[in-house]
Amino acid sequence: MKHFLLTIGLCLCTIGVAVGQTTIYSEDFTGEDGKGATGTSSGTTFDTTGVTWTIDVGTTLETDGSTNQFEVVSGVFSGIDVDGSAFWFSPEIDVTSYSAIDLSVDLDIIGGGANASGENITVYYTLNPSAGTPTYTSADSYTQSNDSELPKSISISNIDVSGTNEFGIRIEMDANGGGDGFSFDNVSVEENTVKAEPTNHPTSFSATKDGFSEIDLSWTDATGAVTPDAYLVKVSSTSLAAISDPSDGTAESDDSDVSDGSGALNVNQGTESGSFTGLSDDTQYFFKIYSYTNSGSNIDFKTNGTIQSDDATTDDAPDVVINEIMADPTGLDTNGDGSSNFEEDEFVEIVNTGTSNLDISSWVIADNSSDRHTFAASTVLAPGQAVVVFGGGTPTGDFGGSLTFTATSGKFELNNSGDDVVLKNNSGTTIKSVTYGSEGGSDESLTRSPDLTGSFAQHETADTDDASSFSPGTKLDGTSFGEELTISGTEGWRMLSTPNSDNTYDDLLGDIWTQGIGTGADVTNGTASVQLYNTTTDNFAAATDLGATMTTGVGFITYVYSDDDYTNSGADAGFPKTLSLSGTENSGSVSPTLNTEGDAFTLVGNPYASTIDWDLLTRSDVTGTVYVYDNTVSSPGYISWNGSTGDLTDGLIATYQGFWVQNTSGSPTPSLTIEEADQSSGGTFRKEVAPATIQLTATMGELSKNAHFSFTEQGALGKDNYDGLYLEPLDFKDYMAVSMAVDAERMSINNLPADLQAEVTVPLSVEAFKTTEEGWTPKAGEITLSWPELNNLPENWEITLTDYQTGITTNILTQNSYTFTAEEVKGKVKPKTMFSVLSPVSMTKAKSADDASRFGITIAPNTSVSNEPDTKPTAFALNQNYPNPFNPSTTISYSVGQTGPVNITVYNVMGQKVAELVNATKTAGNNYQISWDATAQASGIYYYRLTAPGQVLTRQMTLIK
Repeated sequence: MKHFLLTIGLCLCTIGVAVGQTTIYSEDFTGEDGKGATGTSSGTTFDTTGVTWTIDVGTTLETDGSTNQFEVVSGVFSGIDVDGSAFWFSPEIDVTSYSAIDLSVDLDIIGGGANASGENITVYYTLNPSAGTPTYTSADSYTQSNDSELPKSISISNIDVSGTNEFGIRIEMDANGGGDGFSFDNVSVEENTVKAEPTNHPTSFSATKDGFSEIDLSWTDATGAVTPDAYLVKVSSTSLAAISDPSDGTAESDDSDVSDGSGALNVNQGTESGSFTGLSDDTQYFFKIYSYTNSGSNIDFKTNGTIQSDDATTDDAPDVVINEIMADPTGLDTNGDGSSNFEEDEFVEIVNTGTSNLDISSWVIADNSSDRHTFAASTVLAPGQAVVVFGGGTPTGDFGGSLTFTATSGKFELNNSGDDVVLKNNSGTTIKSVTYGSEGGSDESLTRSPDLTGSFAQHETADTDDASSFSPGTKLDGTSFGEELTISGTEGWRMLSTPNSDNTYDDLLGDIWTQGIGTGADVTNGTASVQLYNTTTDNFAAATDLGATMTTGVGFITYVYSDDDYTNSGADAGFPKTLSLSGTENSGSVSPTLNTEGDAFTLVGNPYASTIDWDLLTRSDVTGTVYVYDNTVSSPGYISWNGSTGDLTDGLIATYQGFWVQNTSGSPTPSLTIEEADQSSGGTFRKEVAPATIQLTATMGELSKNAHFSFTEQGALGKDNYDGLYLEPLDFKDYMAVSMAVDAERMSINNLPADLQAEVTVPLSVEAFKTTEEGWTPKAGEITLSWPELNNLPENWEITLTDYQTGITTNILTQNSYTFTAEEVKGKVKPKTMFSVLSPVSMTKAKSADDASRFGITIAPNTSVSNEPDTKPTAFALNQNYPNPFNPSTTISYSVGQTGPVNITVYNVMGQKVAELVNATKTAGNNYQISWDATAQASGIYYYRLTAPGQVLTRQMTLIK
């Protein structure tokens, strides 16, 4: 075989340069007709003078007498009747200055193209054309099976030439058919402007909530050999797994509207931040960020490796309502200053409909033109409280106890023909907005009907009582928004009080069934469902007139039926029930009259429209323990607090709540004063050093009850003023009883000395009772006694539980619980006539101590027994909870660097304490664990903090329900 290889000098051309690209080599065969080779059986003729490319045809053109060609014809390189492979070679192309290039060639067929199997046109490239045997890579190929796809312009992008100085192209043809073959044209090599995939992902990606409507994103730009041009951030309200990876070649448009649960955001390299707005409140959002290069169809995402992600949960939107608006009144004195002025008597009324204080400092009221009023620092709305902002003047009156201001801009300028009223928080985020039309010009206010929840209506129509024209700071009927009482649980007794100074029993109880009372009840027959405690006779007595005014600071009990109307068989409203009062909230201190008998009880009540703190109340010759009745649980009974421990959390007494106090023994002049300063937002931790406490919990099925030990400086081995008596329940229902015998009485809280010096054994009774026709009888079955809280106990104590019936002794410090079988006791009946829900008697005193208590709790100080881990870490550590997010429980592990008091407390996003998980002395050790059951909490972000001497560690966790 003869080979003809011609090499001609290199010519670099820049014909047809694309914007932003450099043409390195271009060959379009213009003016080169006849250049190449033709052949018959008698031989081959070559003409490649003046061109830069070469060919190698061997004997492929010498197979018959016809003229076969491998040459330029009419400005296109053509190959016809090529019997075997013929090759076209570009010159060696200098790519020294480039890291990547693009190769393109136009291909076409002549006649039928390939007409037999194996015939083809194939484009190759090589990175070592000057080598003795170059290495070729096939870029594209067409054979008989697919040559119908031609003509076509092929393009091979982003060929890496960073490791070579030279580049070459080879085009092969094989088309042995009379008049059939291939052609190619416009061979081009250009600098690559399409970057490779980014080398790395960004780092430090973080999603941070900004209130309830925005989440801010930040990250550190990716680095590496190929840096990104931009980033794509994708968001889902479902999960990280719901975010699909983007696809190369398909760009994703910005979608900042996440109302459908997903969105996307493109951010250029160098910005390192972004945000999504318009998000839903109290919602968890998940984010992923992807690096990418190029754009459009050339976009190249990095989706391998570890993709950066994060999540954040927006805050709850504030519970606040724009309830009433007055625009341009004529002849009306809405602000009560004795004169009418159409600018000064404009007003906007806003109400806090939530259950906690709302700080509106620096919030703004605006219309569709500008900001009109900015609230001053320390402006706080209490639950159920309104704030009214007038256009000007001197507001005069109490306005239902609302806060009142005049617009800081000097006027509102609300338009009669229609306007917007917008409430924005201190970050400028719109909280609420109202748009009204021409109905605003009728010289009466626009108000929600019904108050707080309804649509806007003209006041004279909405106020069906007296058709008044306005009611700034109050409801439509002129009463204050005030507090509501929600009664949950089941049918039974409740201990109540009033926060208002001018309401009757019927004002509060008028919406529920009442009976047995001469005046005001639904029926006069039956046992009275409202009972008042007589401090003189030390007994309950039926109320006689529901129209009588309730006394602030005085408690009473009422039986709450499931039915709201016993005359209507279909009136079983069930629970919860909502009661409310409209009147004047009590102010000033209250000193209820106490029973003067030694160790007698008095039923008093919270006199305010907010929670009070028992530990702050001023008392003299009154014990340090308070008692509240709880009928919301499956095992009803009293809960108590002695300043250190108990089931009444932190001694916080809710509004509308009645509670028992007891005189100290032999006290001649007991007194109790409740002051406005005793009100508390709840959940505060007041003591720098918390006392040692133990909680015992007995459960049988749904029945459960707690008992507590506290160890304080006031504690005694016998009865003291910080013990809590065990009190029988008011309701005739199944219940659990746990009590400790102290000085011939039964206690639910036993307060012992903090510096306990000698071993002490406290008798313990644990029983369950069921209801029968005769009364209560012991309930047989399996009972589990556990001790979920062991707080601040000295590490050298030994504490054991002994079951005298089985002889089993359990180490409380090393075991979690003890399960035993309770047996029915024949003939042991508590008559229901003593405790009938329809015949309440004086609060049942603690029953006599039973010498035959089945259990004994033995506390032995000054021992070396310890249940702490042996491993001694070198530092404190607070690990991320698992799982996270969680529902409803999660586990927290931590390590203690040195022996000392350790506290782990959970806070909500408002900084309020919602749980205290650990409050105990811990020895140095690794891998402590504690669980938190958040069933009672709302979804959202929570923070848990470990506090120890010289150490404060905080982490975040997310509850999703």
